[in-house]
Amino acid sequence: MDSKAPEIEDYSNRFLFHPISDRLALVLSKTWVHPNAVSFAGVFFGILAGINYYHYDVGNSALWAFLYMLVWHVLDGTDGHLARLTGKATATGRAIDGLADHLVYLAVYLGMAFAIYEEGNSHIIWIVLLAGASHALQASMLDRERQTYRFWVYSGLAGTEPKKPQRPKNLFLLGLHIYFQFIAEMFDSNEAIKQKAFEMKITQNQRKKAAAYYRRNFVDYLHAWSIQSPNSHTFAIFVFCFFGFPLVYFLFEIVVLNLILFGFLIWKNYKDQALKRYLTSL
Repeated sequence: MDSKAPEIEDYSNRFLFHPISDRLALVLSKTWVHPNAVSFAGVFFGILAGINYYHYDVGNSALWAFLYMLVWHVLDGTDGHLARLTGKATATGRAIDGLADHLVYLAVYLGMAFAIYEEGNSHIIWIVLLAGASHALQASMLDRERQTYRFWVYSGLAGTEPKKPQRPKNLFLLGLHIYFQFIAEMFDSNEAIKQKAFEMKITQNQRKKAAAYYRRNFVDYLHAWSIQSPNSHTFAIFVFCFFGFPLVYFLFEIVVLNLILFGFLIWKNYKDQALKRYLTSL
């Protein structure tokens, strides 16, 4: 569990996955297992899920795929906690963790895509590519909103000069960094609010008031954003495949979830402007 902001965790993470992950990380911290190995183990279970979703209409394959995805969710929480427990948290590890998440969904999407292709839909590749791009945008925006919450409520950095994250030196990791940052910043109106707080030179007491305001007004907002979370995607994939409609899932991702995201962006702008007015009134 993210000890810095447990109140904004998905309920499934807070009460199911992360308690298991924390206990597993504690056990693994007493062994030679490296956090990156846990990340790669998660990818392995994601591949198993993809293989079973390829056979979604055979026996209990969809159910097995769902169970493998649940194991991945546990491991996805374990690697970061293990890194913190063992002092092995690095920028490279975080990049590998993010890449592993995308590889899991790539495996699952490919498994479903091949199954749909064999059913006679030769245009599925374009649908899957669009769904994958949509997934990346939705996940990045959700992660960005959670990072912004931690900035205002816990970091104590409100009013300081906004800084860009340090870029990795490795070219491959640099490419991943630029990709994720570009997606995350496309619609981030809160960056302007951070700049406004810096220009106002708000005091420590004002920072505490801003933190309290953000906590009061953004916790429920962030729980609503959880419909875009990997947990929600995992459940939706299972439901659509279990009932025999993997193609409909991709259309759901592209149309419904993107419309919801658009609505969230409008809501986000409204709340960011309200925050700006509150800062001005301090």
